[in-house]
Amino acid sequence: MNKIEESDTIIIGASLAGSCLARQLKLKHPDMKITVLDKKINIKLQ
Repeated sequence: MNKIEESDTIIIGASLAGSCLARQLKLKHPDMKITVLDKKINIKLQ
């Protein structure tokens, strides 16, 4: 069963650019919930 979770930001694509963006956002806004979606992986940063 799929679980619905909330995120403040969703980044599409876990390439170098997407991963760096997620890292920069998390460093600047530690409380932000970030989800990175890619066709091969799914990363949830809380």
